[in-house]
Amino acid sequence: MNNPTDTPDYAPLDDAEYRRQARLLRALHCAYPVMHKGKLQFIQAVHASLAGGRIDMDIFLTGNPAIIDSKEITLPEKQV
Repeated sequence: MNNPTDTPDYAPLDDAEYRRQARLLRALHCAYPVMHKGKLQFIQAVHASLAGGRIDMDIFLTGNPAIIDSKEITLPEKQV
């Protein structure tokens, strides 16, 4: 979603997307593993920015210098 002409997949105040982004932040804070390309990994850093009334999140995974769009991250259903 880095292209300003892209349309968001969710409304600015979409409750489900808000909860998903909150779970990403919790995974960072509590060191919960997340799934990326079939492998469990840990979030090293999150970059959030305003993008036309919504929040775009870029993720940095431990040991990987690439920027990952938050939509490429799968969160396990159960997090303690």
